[in-house]
Amino acid sequence: MEEVRIQINAEQETDGEVDKMEFNTEAVMFQDGEWTCYRYEETEVMGMAGTITTLKVKEGKIQMIREGELLTQMDFEAGKTSRSNYQTPFGELSLQIDTMSLSYSLDPEGHGKVEIAYKLSIDGTLQSINKLDMAIH
Repeated sequence: MEEVRIQINAEQETDGEVDKMEFNTEAVMFQDGEWTCYRYEETEVMGMAGTITTLKVKEGKIQMIREGELLTQMDFEAGKTSRSNYQTPFGELSLQIDTMSLSYSLDPEGHGKVEIAYKLSIDGTLQSINKLDMAIH
């Protein structure tokens, strides 16, 4: 396991309004079979304090797993739709993730960039259009 620093720029468009957030966090990087994984603690900045996020990257696919106060697994594959459940302290929601674009450029040490753009629907209703840009150092 290696410690890395991740700079996350997130953009979320909801009902025509765009919210942008940026934060830096320390993460642990490790290999899990074919996956390069990054695990970090969420902060209050993203509204998910008490949650551990694991970002898993492999050829053509990215998974985001959140555990703690919130529990979900989101699968991203360019041009594809995935579904999952999102467990919160207030109940469970049904998510649909439509990945618009996905790219990453990682060197052999696992440093580089990860970019994801996706539409998020909850219980069949479009909630937001999201962009995540992550720089891993």
